[in-house]
Amino acid sequence: MGAGGFLMTNYQEDFLKHFKPDREFVFYEDKEDLMEKTAYYLEHETERKKIAKNGFLKTAAEHTYKKRLEEMLAVVFPAKTY
Repeated sequence: MGAGGFLMTNYQEDFLKHFKPDREFVFYEDKEDLMEKTAYYLEHETERKKIAKNGFLKTAAEHTYKKRLEEMLAVVFPAKTY
């Protein structure tokens, strides 16, 4: 997502904490769902590209090394502001 690609992945609950399914990425639940969604998104290029762009913009804005480092440091040094 950070490179602008379309992400279709197996269901991972952690992703739902940070990204909106079918808006910033797509998940599948089983092999049949994977096959159906693959066919769908291959046929709907505009929608696929929009989801990829949304995922990229969200990742670029909210999931940077700086933000992750600040979060880690806040755990170790909770009284400091970065």
